Amino acid sequence: MTNQIEGSKQNGEVTNCYLHPLEVEKLLQSGNMHRYQSGSNIILLQDKATCCRFYYFINDFDSIIELADDKDYLCEVIYRGEKVPELELEYLRRMGFENNAVRSIYQLMYKEATPYAMRSGCAIRFANRIEEVKEACLLFNATFDNISGDYITPDEYMDLLSGKAITVAIDENGRMAGAYQHDCMKNVAWGRHLAVKGEYRGRSVGKDLLYDFVERYHAQGANRFMLWCTIDNVAAVKMYETTGFKTIGRNCISMIRKKK
Repeated sequence: MTNQIEGSKQNGEVTNCYLHPLEVEKLLQSGNMHRYQSGSNIILLQDKATCCRFYYFINDFDSIIELADDKDYLCEVIYRGEKVPELELEYLRRMGFENNAVRSIYQLMYKEATPYAMRSGCAIRFANRIEEVKEACLLFNATFDNISGDYITPDEYMDLLSGKAITVAIDENGRMAGAYQHDCMKNVAWGRHLAVKGEYRGRSVGKDLLYDFVERYHAQGANRFMLWCTIDNVAAVKMYETTGFKTIGRNCISMIRKKK
């Protein structure tokens, strides 16, 4: 935690803030995050392209912090196993938040991956031009919820290109059929956004992108692969499970408060 938060921490405090303390401090100093307090409760609001991301440190469930009505807010409540944190959810509902989606983390250990042969007929490679990164990001933004789906802005395109963070599926006519955003930290590869254009769905484009992601990072030393998936996205869950991914008991409920 930052020093500003540490000073008010009490026994029994609950929080959804998973950010590293140095990252919080940097965001506060840059003006991209704002701190508010009511009694012994603190909230942090991080400015994002389409909303404010809401982090809380709750010591008193009877003390509500009022929010401005001119913006959308996203709050993610992370929990383990089957024990849903109802007290926190009820507190957020009293603030005007509503349930949006439930996600689970899926994990694959490379030795447990199901054997697979590419079958879409598309070439899978890194996006190698800024125009391809833009097309992929526009596809991600159109596919996922703009508030809870980590909307990608144009100022991120160059980093995604230089970091080789997007692979694309290119059909026989040179058109993009789908794309996958990913990264790797400490030999753990993370899948981020995976999207396939409507006319290419049902042709194994997504699965080819997924297997390429696994094999590409395994060749660089990764043996563990992680991703979040919305639990009611039946097609995506099936694809991940048939690849060998399994849930590990870590879940997230995203809640949204819409501007009025």
